[in-house]
Amino acid sequence: MNIEKLFKNLILLSLILSVFSFVYYFFLGFNDTSLADEPFYIIDYISLIFIVVFFINLYQLYKFKPIGKQLYVLLTILSFVLIYFLPPSYFGSSKIEYFLDGAGGMISGAILVLLYCSEISEKFK
Repeated sequence: MNIEKLFKNLILLSLILSVFSFVYYFFLGFNDTSLADEPFYIIDYISLIFIVVFFINLYQLYKFKPIGKQLYVLLTILSFVLIYFLPPSYFGSSKIEYFLDGAGGMISGAILVLLYCSEISEKFK
């Protein structure tokens, strides 16, 4: 398989998974009455901004823009930091949430490997 096609398919898969996660966490997750009664924290606003920047970054990666490579690493690191500031009520115990978290991490890792350890890295110069 062509490595460029694999890279673009991983970006599209990351986009699909991110949209599904966004819909699941922010809309379907509010069916639970305990989450609906909680206030909107400042971390929620930061998360929404983060999601918008992440979608823009996926587009930049798809088009092989040089800024996309550095921004993806920064966003990946910031996502790990952001997890520590989320309230405990955000961490559910459903199987779909565990799947989304695991799949997102694997896809991010695969994209990072392709960005820095393959000939894709030369396309960003």
